[in-house]
Amino acid sequence: MDTQPKKSFFKRFWWVLVLIVLIAVLAVGFVLKDKFKPDTVNLAEMADDKFITANPVDLTQILAISRFRSCAGHWYGATSLQGEPEASSSLKHYFVPQEEFSPSDNQVNVFSPFDGVIESIEYSGRGNHLTLVPNEADSWQLTIFHVKNLESMVEGQQVTAGELLGYAVFSERGDDFDISLKARTENFYQNIDSIFNHFSGNVLSGYSATGASVQEMIIDKQVRAQSPCTCKDGQPNTTYCNFPTDYLDPVHYFTLEQ
Repeated sequence: MDTQPKKSFFKRFWWVLVLIVLIAVLAVGFVLKDKFKPDTVNLAEMADDKFITANPVDLTQILAISRFRSCAGHWYGATSLQGEPEASSSLKHYFVPQEEFSPSDNQVNVFSPFDGVIESIEYSGRGNHLTLVPNEADSWQLTIFHVKNLESMVEGQQVTAGELLGYAVFSERGDDFDISLKARTENFYQNIDSIFNHFSGNVLSGYSATGASVQEMIIDKQVRAQSPCTCKDGQPNTTYCNFPTDYLDPVHYFTLEQ
């Protein structure tokens, strides 16, 4: 007669349970990965989205804005929204404050550009990077760099268009803050577009009053391809590649008409 105590079900089949949990985790990962996987048809449809319904800045506080594909700041962005390779440039917009606001970290307002959610907040050394996803166009993500966000603004927080997120951070004269926009694809530096292409009519009219039209604020892709931005230091095609552009160079920055 067998007098050995029988092992519990869990002790006998623990490895089966672990395997099931592992498979479930992997399955969820693949679902999320596929959700944001680049898709040519979807990306093409996204080109006409007009989901930025509130200005993320107070234009009276802004002196100048860098053009999309400028040689301002540093390298940023490898491909266009449709995934086409881009020549070396900055695929985002830098916002330069009026001189009276440098330095400061509690004066230049930063607003939510749409109804959405704060997906992530990352420390940047000079304020935080806030990445937001719009409720009505959740295939996009917009990142505002160098912000001192309000304490109430945390990851997962729902925000409304025009709601105050915090303040841009400037340590010294010449500092700026920047905004980038991209499809929610796997690579952070791919499938990028200009925010100006996705302003609603009322937002764009505010910029138009300062002379900042879509055509004025976006350097043509072919023009940049013929004259890629060069590094003054750092590794090419990385964010360590700093461009030797002069402060407020009119080729790369547009000074607003106030």
